[in-house]
This record gives sequence, structure tokens and C-alpha cells, in this order.
Amino acid sequence: MIKKIIYITIILLLCTVTGGIAEVKSSFNTAEDRLFQDFAAGDYHSLWVSLRDMILNNHTEASTVLYYPDLADFARIVGYGEVMDAMQKLKASIEAEPASRDKNSRLLLFLLAYEQFLYPYNRPEALRITRLLSPLSAWRIRGPYRLNGPADMDYPFSPEITSVGVSGGDSLTIDTSPGDGTVDFSRHFFPRDGIAYASCSFSYDRPVKLRIYSPCSYRFFLNGRMVLSNDPSNFRKMRIVRIDKTRNISILIKVQAADSWKFRMILTDDADTIIRPGIRPITGSFDSFDQLEENEYPLAILKERMTTAVNPTDQARLWNRTGTYFDLLESSQAIECHRHAYRLWDRNEYRFFLASSLEGQDSNMGSWRHSEAGRLFKVINNNNPTFFPSRYKIFAGLADTGNTAEALAVGQRLIADNPGHIPSWLDLLKSYDTINYEKEFLETLERFKKEFPHSVLPLRTGTAFFKKRNIPDFEKVSRQILSLAYDREILANLVQFYKKRNDNDAIITLYRQFSFDDHLHNEYIDALIRKGDYVTAKHVLFRDVSTRRIPAYYLKLGLIDHLNNYDASLYWHKVIAMDPSFFPLKDYMRCMTDASFRNPFEEYEKNVPDIKYLFKSMEKYVLPSKVMFRNRIFLLENDGSSRVYCNDIIHLNDEKGVEKWGEYRIPFEGELHAIRFRVHYEDNSWSDSYRIQKINQAHFVNLSTLKKNSIIHLQYIVDNPLRTPRLSRHFALPETLLQEYNEPVERLSVSVITPPGMDIHLYNSRGWDTSITEINEARLHSFSAADLQPIYNEFFSGSDYNCLPYFHFSTMKDSREVMSWYAGLVNHMSEPVNIPPAADTPPASKEEAISSVYHAVSRDVFLQRNVLYYPEDSDTTWYRKSGTVEDKVILARTLLRQRGIESYMGLSRHSYLPRADSITNPELFSSPLLFVPLTGDQGYWLDFSNTFLPLGTVSPTLEGATAYILINNDTMVQKTVHGLSTDRKREEAKITIDEQGNARCSFRTIFEGSYGVLREHFRDRLYLENTVNSYYGNMISSLNIDHYAMNNLDTSRGAFTIEARGDALAFATAGRGKMILQPFISRSSIHRYIQYPERTHDLVISFPIQEEDTCEITLPARYSSAEVMKKHELASSFGSAEIIIIKKRGDLKMSIHKSVRLRSHIITTQVYPEFLNFCMELNKLESQSLVLSVDNDSKP
Repeated sequence: MIKKIIYITIILLLCTVTGGIAEVKSSFNTAEDRLFQDFAAGDYHSLWVSLRDMILNNHTEASTVLYYPDLADFARIVGYGEVMDAMQKLKASIEAEPASRDKNSRLLLFLLAYEQFLYPYNRPEALRITRLLSPLSAWRIRGPYRLNGPADMDYPFSPEITSVGVSGGDSLTIDTSPGDGTVDFSRHFFPRDGIAYASCSFSYDRPVKLRIYSPCSYRFFLNGRMVLSNDPSNFRKMRIVRIDKTRNISILIKVQAADSWKFRMILTDDADTIIRPGIRPITGSFDSFDQLEENEYPLAILKERMTTAVNPTDQARLWNRTGTYFDLLESSQAIECHRHAYRLWDRNEYRFFLASSLEGQDSNMGSWRHSEAGRLFKVINNNNPTFFPSRYKIFAGLADTGNTAEALAVGQRLIADNPGHIPSWLDLLKSYDTINYEKEFLETLERFKKEFPHSVLPLRTGTAFFKKRNIPDFEKVSRQILSLAYDREILANLVQFYKKRNDNDAIITLYRQFSFDDHLHNEYIDALIRKGDYVTAKHVLFRDVSTRRIPAYYLKLGLIDHLNNYDASLYWHKVIAMDPSFFPLKDYMRCMTDASFRNPFEEYEKNVPDIKYLFKSMEKYVLPSKVMFRNRIFLLENDGSSRVYCNDIIHLNDEKGVEKWGEYRIPFEGELHAIRFRVHYEDNSWSDSYRIQKINQAHFVNLSTLKKNSIIHLQYIVDNPLRTPRLSRHFALPETLLQEYNEPVERLSVSVITPPGMDIHLYNSRGWDTSITEINEARLHSFSAADLQPIYNEFFSGSDYNCLPYFHFSTMKDSREVMSWYAGLVNHMSEPVNIPPAADTPPASKEEAISSVYHAVSRDVFLQRNVLYYPEDSDTTWYRKSGTVEDKVILARTLLRQRGIESYMGLSRHSYLPRADSITNPELFSSPLLFVPLTGDQGYWLDFSNTFLPLGTVSPTLEGATAYILINNDTMVQKTVHGLSTDRKREEAKITIDEQGNARCSFRTIFEGSYGVLREHFRDRLYLENTVNSYYGNMISSLNIDHYAMNNLDTSRGAFTIEARGDALAFATAGRGKMILQPFISRSSIHRYIQYPERTHDLVISFPIQEEDTCEITLPARYSSAEVMKKHELASSFGSAEIIIIKKRGDLKMSIHKSVRLRSHIITTQVYPEFLNFCMELNKLESQSLVLSVDNDSKP
């Protein structure tokens, strides 16, 4: 944390460098020169002096306001007194300036920085500054609302529609004036997730500016109209809205929870002077108004100077300052500004600012921003090894990656070269602590203290070390730190230390000393309860529940009553109502009510067989195992939590059954609670020996005592097994099998328990009747079945779901709600900042632009496995050059949008999967697509599921499928998927046969459309020759290839073509005056679908067959008189075939043509005999031999 703070400081300090801009005073330039020199040397002592003098001596310069927050940061380095003195001087200087709007702007920004500086050191003075700033403090808050996750920001919940009779969520009136004016929804609402609203009203006769400070995404409404959206795509931590031409103003802000869930608003007039109108925590005005979003001081001045700056170096300085401005707002615009700066003036300093901005934009160490920042730091270090900040970054990288030995050596050199560089001290001490070098740590810590005697950082570093090794010193140093400045982390560690020591009085004392910090509130109440001061604890809790809907408070009230031997059920039922996912308390309450510990799902389970009678009634069978009983009961709660109870009783018939069930995989992920994993034997004995392992979020139960003719009983509960749809309140269970191959099921039952008012779509593939009953204020949706016969696997049956019974369910209403949820995932992403802009020279046509984008994404971005609903932003996919199909679709959409071409994401379902007439479950989709409209209903379907699909070609399994296309956040259309290219494979062969029957062969194979995916089999250059030999060797076994070539192997812009030449021995059998040969050198791929004389499952042909084979055979001269004229046609409802053989008398060339067409089709078991007959007839024709005679007596 301290390293991050210091480097935020560094970014801000160096946003300008030496140089002369006409508008900037020469003294400011000189100060910047000195500041830069100190930064490059890494000397924080001199850096502080340079920063302080630059700000105090140039307080009227607009750019100095960018450095105001840095003064507060240096308090941890040079001490509170030094910084306080500088703050007081700066304040006096600004107040002494002549009256102007710029003065008011600088004073406001100073007060904001001064307020944040004071809170850790002098809270009374900080509160006085807060009163001067007068943040809006009277609010009506409502929430939380949760439905479709990220898409909730686009969903109009009731507070947006009306302020009267608002339904759903809690409604509270709060006053934030005792604190800093921040509205923190997480202090008032549970769960800390979703959407919350805050509203207030005021009246003012002149134009006003409303400053909104929030680290969250939000929508801002004025008088019932949305005027501002702060989304990830255009995020800023602070925004200003100017309001004019209205007296009555009603505010409504809609905030989405993330890492935090808060905001603060400050009101000024047009001259940036604080105003304090009477605030009412209600809304009601719908008056018309004018509004305009403005930028904070000094962006307008920087932009104005940029228009007059001619020198590229001056422009670079201004771009860098603008980047610093956006860094303060945590806006991704900062990255592009810093990039402009170093492109105008290629200096290591500007590269460093860009890298630091990239690093600060994303806390994910694996993100593209961190990767690119690391690369830039290495470039800087290579260009200038004496540049101290980049030297430190290399050292920090070694420490973070665990290269401790090298990191220690580099860190020691850094300290020796410059003992004034604080980050090097901190990371070196951390490295010593990590490897337990206690002596070296303590020696280095003492040197650190001497170098920075007024800094709190050495003490803070020492607490982490003493906490594990020296408890008295830990307490002493922690107390010393808190006496200097408030530190939340140190305070929390000290409270935990006292909690382990059971020193409740110390915790209570700490809380009363630092009671302004809410994060100690629960610890304070717990300490009162442990101490036995129930009266005070109850008094505090009763005060809390009046303004905070937090279940933990009711839990503690119930605990107090329980400890006093009173009935706690009233409070604990309230907890369960507020937090249904608190399953342990719910189970405990049920056990107290029933006076026994039992399975919480027992009342919903019926007709469970008695295992001791199963051995007696067991009928003989030949399969490895049989499921005697299978039960699944799902419990869904309104807050998005869920449970599933599973009960399986399985008989093992032989050793194969023992092998199959010896390692049982729990079919649901989540927190596992074992009820019974028992093995029963014929002699009525049993064993409870088992072992549970967790591998990659999946649980495996090892049953080591299984044996032939035993029965296993598996009973368990999994908490929160339903993880989709992500981030939403809905539930969706994907298609889940109820039976496996070769395994009969005697009885099964599936139930879903929902609270009243929750609708659910429960589907099973066999059409078993679903019943709905009311039990204990809940709805029970269930179906059951018995005597499921074993099902045997057959090739080319499509998905297992085409053969085996399955079920799924969802609480989404329809496909529009599914797509609305999906829009929230893919449309609320940050704008790309790393993707290079489109070329200045526009493409010749729209089709050419689409083609260039498609081939760039398809070819250059490595395809990962197909995972839906975990989209990455375009920048990440572009930087890593890898992504899922979904990631590639999002990237292509971004690239097309850069070129002014609109495209729309869609979701579809493979044709080999069971038909879904209506999509209410997002798990039923399998494939993301991108639709690019051209004219009317025509357009390109871009399918990135295979790298080698040509433009406009879709996977054959999607041809003719229905796609659900997102037009915008709340509009969806359905469209049939049709590729634009022709799928076809053409074999062209020329064969010259000599008198001995040997042949010289020439081949040309052309793969068009979706056949182009066969490129992937020829991609390995090491085995390419073997692959080509194998391909043509399957046609002619004696073929010896001496030459081959390929066209369009690495691109899908044209048809993939293979050419080969070679000799074949004994291609034909030559005899006296006769020659026997097989005219068809290749067999149709249709024959692979013929596996069985009859089928019990439908045959699924997911890949169409379009084959065109032509062969020209040149015969020896003495067969010129032979004549062949043959034509055969086969036709059916699913395809056709045609075979033609022609050789004219007097001609040595024989022409052979074969075409086979078979469209994608599901061939039912009823018509399979017709298909079988078609294939057998074709096989017969392809297998025939042709006998040629010199006396014109040719015949097959």
C-alpha cells in the first residue's frame, strides 16, 4: 500500500519537466528542473524540499493544483509538523490572492487535499474543514436492488420510476453531517451488493455546480431525467454537473456496488464558491432545466495552452500534465495522454509516467496493463541504467517473483547508492522478513529510522516483523504509531492481538478513542458481549438497527438473549429472513425447534428404500452397477444463495462396478457437507471409511472398502452449487444428466424448492409430469420416474443429452431477460486504450474492412477453449494475442467500431444439441457469433470458433440455427444463421498407367468453406510430409510421393489447396490383353456414419458432405479400342450421389466423376434403414473394379 502511495506521488510530481512555455513562469520552470533531478536521483529528502518550494513559490500557477495531494502523502515521510507548516503557508498564500474564479478553484482543491491530510492526524480540524466544504448530508436512501448483475445499471428499478410507494429494498433517512459527508451504502444495507439509490432536494436561485465524488459506477438523475452516466467505459472518480434555469432541484443517484459502495457531493456556485442551501431528503421536482458537464480546474487551461503550443516538447509537457489530471480521476484517458507525451518527445521520463499510469489503472497483476508496464520499465532501465526509479522497479519485480537472492543483492546496492529512496528500504526489509533474516532486518531497520527520523514508515514496517516474533514490541510500536497518526491497518492488527489475549477492556478503550472508524464497530460490540456488559451492547445495537439493515446486529442481539437464557428465536429468524444464505444458523434453528439433529431436507424426501431389504429383493442383472434410488433437491433463496441435497443408493454387481464407483466425483461445486458415505455388505455389516479430496474446485470421494455385491449410500449437501448466471440474483442449472450409459435406474426424483413469488422453468427431457405443491411457505416443484432401462452408447448420436435423460432449470423469464443479463457482461467494459487506431487510409470498401478485421482476429489471436460468460476486454485480448471465442468476438466488434462499422453480438446453439424451443437458461447457448449487417437482412456472420474458417463461413453445426442478437442493452432480435460461402471438397487426379500397371499420379485437392478447417491437420511443419503421404496413401497404398505443395495453408482468405505428384506400383493389375483397376481412388466420408445395422438413437450428421471427385486416367496405347459408358444416380430425402465413367473408343483417356451430397441432418431411427441402404449402394458402386480389354470387351 505504501509503495502504491509513494508512486502515485511520483507520477504527480513528474507530470511536468523543464522547458519554457510562454504562459509558465521561469521560476516554475526552474523548480521543475530541480524536482526532476531529485526524482531521477531517487532522493526523497531533496524531493520534499523541491516539491514544497515549487508549490509555495508558484501557488498562482494553474498546474500546481495537481500537486496538492502530494503534500499530504509526504506527511508519512517527513512528519506531520513539516507538512502542516507547508499547508498553512500555502493556505495563507492562496487566501491573499486577489479575488477571482481561479483563486476560488485553487482554494477549493486545496481544502479537499487539506481535509484528507488532516483526518489521520487532527480529526477535529479535519471536521472543521469538512464543515467549510459542506457536503450534502440529508439523504433518503433505498436498496439494495439486485436482478441481472452488471445489467442492473440499465434496469429501471422502482426509485427511478416513482418516489411514492417504492417497493422492494429498504428505505432509510440518514444524516452524514457527523462524518465527512460520505454516503456509504455498505454501512446501511445487506447484502453489500447490487444497486442502491440516494435522493435529496434543494432550492437555489442561481446556477449551481454539483461535484460528485465516487469510486463506483453510477447514474445521476436531475428532476426525473438522467443527465450523467459514470460507467467503466468512461469512468472518472469525480464529475461536475452545472445546473441552470431552474430553482427547484431534485437529485437521484443510482450507485452500483463494487469494491466500495459510496459517494459524496459538494455544491458550489458558478465562481466555485461553496454554497449551503437547505437540503431535504425527499424528491419531487420535475421542473425543466439546463445542464452541462464541466471539467475540474485546471483542464480547461491546459487545453487552451495546448492550442497555442507549437514546439513538440511544449506539447509533450502539456499532454503529460493532462495525463496527470486524469490519473487523479482514475480515468483510463490518462494512458492515452501519457502515450501522446512520449510520442512527441521520446524521453525515459515520459515512458515511466505511462508505465506508472498503466500499473495504477489495474490491481490485477496478470492484466495486460501490468505486463505492458513491466516491459516499459525494462526498456527505461536499458536506455538509462542510472535512472533510479526504473532501477527500483527492476528490484521490486525480482522481489515479487520470489527471486530473493538476486533481489537482496540489488536492494542492498540501491540503498548504498542512495539511502534517501524510501521504496527501496521498504522492499529490502520485506525481503529480509520473508526469508527470516532477523539480524539483517533489525540492523537495516535501525539504519532506516536514522535516515528518516520523522517518518512513520520504519515503525509501520517493524510492526509486521514484530507481530510474528516479538509480541511486546509489536504492541509498543503499534501504540507509538497510533499516537502519531491514525492507521486503520495497525489498529485492526492491534485489536486482533487484544482479542486473542482476551483483553476486552483494551479493545473497548481503542474503540472509544477511534470511534469515528466504523470498521471497529463489530469488534467493539463483541468485546462488550464477551465482557458481559450486555446492557451497553444492547443499547448500541438497538441504536444501530434503526439506521442499518445489517443481519449481524440481529445475530448479536439474539446471542445476548441466548446468553441470558432468553428466547433468541425472534432475532435469529430476522437474521435468516435478511440473510437466507446463513445456512448454519438455519440448520441450528431447525434442530432447536425439533429437539434433534437431522437432515434439513428430510421432510421433502419420500419413499427412500430400506437398504437391508434391497439385498433380499435384488434381481439378477449383467451390468456393472444399478442405481436403486437417486434424489436431487435444490433449495433456492431470494438473495441468490442455494443448496442441493443429493441421495444416491447404488448396487455394485461386479468388479467393473467397484472400479467405476471407487472414486466418486461430486457433481456440484460448492461447500460440501457430508451426511453419509457408507458401504453396505450382504451380511448386514457396513463401513463408513472414505476420504474426500478437492481438486480444481471439484470434490472427489474415495471409497476404499467397496467390493462386489455391495451397496453404497451417498448422502450429502452442497452449499451454493449454482454459479450462473454470474453476478445476478437469478438461478440457472445447466443441462444435468440423470442417468449414465449402461446403468439402469430404478427410481429417481428431482425437486426444486423456491420461496413464494419466485417463478422457475423446470424442464426434463423425457416429459415427466412436474407437480407444484405448497410446503412450509415454500413451493416444491418436482418430478419423478421409475424403471429407467439401461441405455447404450452409439457413435454419431450428437451430444449425450440426445440419448440420456437430463433436466435443467432457470428463474429467468424469457430469452430477452437472458440477453439483457448478457448485455451487462459484454457492454459495460472500459473503452480500449491499447488497440492501435484504424489506418489513416480507408479500405476500398466496407467488405474489405470487414475482411481485414476478421482475418486479423481469426489468424493473429490464438484461440483458447470455448468458455462463455467470462469476457475479457478488447485491450487484454489484443495484448495477449489469445482469447476465447467470446473474447475474439468482442475484439472484432471493437475493431469494426473503430472503422465506423456497426456489428452486433449474438448467441446460438449447436444443431447437434437437443432442440430448445425457448431459451430461458443462458446455459443452453453454446456459441457466440458476430453479425455485421450489409444491406437489408443480408450480412456477414463472423464465427471465430475455428482459426481456419473463411470469412462469412460458420461452423456447419450452426448453419440454419437461430441466433439471438443484441442490438443494445435492452433490445434483442432473433435471426437465422446462414454462411455465405460454399462448403465443398474437390479431388482432382490425373493418372497415367503403363503396361505393367504402374502409374504416374498427379493430385490436386481443394478444400472450400468449412472444409478449410482441415488446415489444422497440416500445420505441424515437422510432420508435414508424413501427413501428406498419409492423406494420399489412404487412397493409393503403394503411392510414393516425390513432390507436394500447398496454397493458403496459413490464411483462410482463399481455398486451401494441396498438390502432390508421385508413382504408384501395381495401381492396376495387368494381364494378357486385359487390365483390372479400381476407378475410384477415394471413398466418400459418408461411410463413417455406418457403424451399426440398426440404431436405437437418432443419427446426427453435424458436418455436411459436399464431395466432387474427378479423375482422368490415361491408359496404355493398346487399350484405345476399349469403351466404357456408365452412369449411376442415387437419391434420397437426405442426400444424393452421382457416378459417371466415360471412355470413348479410340481415346486413351478415361474420365471418372463422382459427386456425393449429404446435408446436415438428424436421421431418425425409423428412416435409418433407408440411409443405410443408400450408403451400402454407394459403397457397392465405389468398390467395383473395372476390367478393360484390348478387344473392346470391357466390363465392371
